[in-house]
Amino acid sequence: MIVRRLVEELRKRIEEERGELTYGRGVGITSLLYCPLKWEYRQKYPDIKVQNAEIDDGFTFELAMKRILRDLYGDRFVEEKELIYELNGFTIQGHLDGYIEEEDKVIGLEFKHTKFMKILELPENLELDVLDIIDANKIPIVLDIPEHYITQAKIQRFILEKTIDKPVEHYLIIKTTLQKANGSKRMKKAYIQFPVNTAIREYELTELIERFQKNKEPRFSWECRYCPFSEICQHHNHKKICLQET
Repeated sequence: MIVRRLVEELRKRIEEERGELTYGRGVGITSLLYCPLKWEYRQKYPDIKVQNAEIDDGFTFELAMKRILRDLYGDRFVEEKELIYELNGFTIQGHLDGYIEEEDKVIGLEFKHTKFMKILELPENLELDVLDIIDANKIPIVLDIPEHYITQAKIQRFILEKTIDKPVEHYLIIKTTLQKANGSKRMKKAYIQFPVNTAIREYELTELIERFQKNKEPRFSWECRYCPFSEICQHHNHKKICLQET
C-alpha cells in the first residue's frame, strides 16, 4: 500500500530529525497538565507511542520552523533548549522548541499546530479573509487558544525567568485554521504569534505539582480518547470521566 509506505517513511524521517527527548531528571512540563497515569505508563512502556496525522502535521511544522531559525540566527538559536527547575524537592524538566539568545534579551518560542481555532472577538472592519499572519500584540482579536497551551508556555517562561539572567520574551507560534465563533462556515488558515507576557505564579505551579502527585485522574474530557495507554489502563473510571462530554 503506497500511502502506508509513505507515512511510515515520513514518521521515520521526523523521528530521526527531531531526535528523542529525554526526561531523566524530572517530570515533563506537559505531564503536569494531563492525567498523571499517562506519565507513569510512559515510564513503564516507552515503546508505546502516539501516532496519528495530527501529530505528523505538528512535528512537520515544528521541524520546518527550526530549520529556518537555524538559517536565520545561526549559533544564537538553540533547538529544544532544556528547562530544569526544582520546586519543593520536585524536579520539573522540559524542552523549549526554540530559544534565541540576543545581547540584551532571550526569546522563547513554542510551536503548536492545531486543526481549528475559534475567533471569539473580531473588529467589525477586519475581514476573516485578510487574516493570514497574526501578531496578537498588534491585531485586536480574541482567540480561543487552548488553556493547556498557555499554561505550558507560562511554566516555560517561569523557568526561563528563574534560570536566565536576561529579560525574557516568550511566544506561542501557532498554525491553525480560524473560524468565527458565531457559527460561520468561513475558515482561514493562519499563522499566529501570541505573546506570553506573564509567567505562572509559584503558588499556581505548586498546586499543579500537588495535583499531579495526589490526583490520578484525567484533566480533560478528551484525554482517554487520544491516550495510547487506554487499553492497558486499569482505572476504568477514567473512561467514564472522559466520556461525560462526548
